[in-house]
Amino acid sequence: MIDILLATYNGARFLPDLLSSLAQQTYQNFTIRALDDGSTDETTSVLTAFAGKHPGKLKLEPQAGHTGDPSGNFYRLLGLSQGDYAMFCDQDDIWARDKIRLSLREMQRLEEQDPLRPILVHTDLEVVDADLRCLSHSFMHYENLDPRFRTLPRLVVQNNVTGCTILMNKALRDMVRVPDEPVMYDWWLALTASAFGEISYLKDATVLYRQHGSNVVGASNVRSAGYAASRLASGEGRRSLQQTYRTAGCFLRCYTDILSASQQDFLGQYADLGSAGFFQRLRLLTRHRAYKKGLARKFGQLVLGRTE
Repeated sequence: MIDILLATYNGARFLPDLLSSLAQQTYQNFTIRALDDGSTDETTSVLTAFAGKHPGKLKLEPQAGHTGDPSGNFYRLLGLSQGDYAMFCDQDDIWARDKIRLSLREMQRLEEQDPLRPILVHTDLEVVDADLRCLSHSFMHYENLDPRFRTLPRLVVQNNVTGCTILMNKALRDMVRVPDEPVMYDWWLALTASAFGEISYLKDATVLYRQHGSNVVGASNVRSAGYAASRLASGEGRRSLQQTYRTAGCFLRCYTDILSASQQDFLGQYADLGSAGFFQRLRLLTRHRAYKKGLARKFGQLVLGRTE
């Protein structure tokens, strides 16, 4: 049984499309666990109507008030999950009909080799606008990401796992310790899987990833001429690096007792990289091959990396 974890908030406009795509999956042994964050539109009515039409397919978990923390809601849903596997679901996307089947087939292939190993399977996405017009057939290309980069140092500096494409097994779910400060759940799961298990990527675009101006986290065309300049001018590049330092420190605190000595060494040094000099950053990033993808990003790591 698969738990599909769906966090919602004022999603009534797009939610019917998503739920319809779930109902049409070629693999149907799943339960949708939905957690609403105090919606003021018709979101809960849409969920309730779907549950009535598809008995046993959707469970609406109780939530009190509005937290404004989508990632926190996914962590809570993960704690409620009881299935053999878990997937994550955004309210405004559309799933390809074979999404579950393809990911589960890869998961089962890997579990045959080691059924107790924590495993995360993820896929590509097709980036579309609010009216489902294609912006890019590949999110990985659009964002200039390389899913072959799956070591812990690589994923600390740059996450390439998108939450709504994840399938994780029970062994990975049982490894997850909720971070003690805000970290996006997909990044955290990728780090956990990389440190203690295995990550597998499927190049299939299994989700229509809708961009509509209200996304909590969206896609950006990093190949556009103005992307690097806008990141520099806004200070977002430096803030992004600071977040990677904080996340490294957070991961080290949460998992110190089971991390290897080399993992602890890298995380500790990387967490302090904001106070390091240029050549110290260069040595650490080079030794661990902990560079982001793309020349502009690598340049930013070295030039903007000092934050103190």
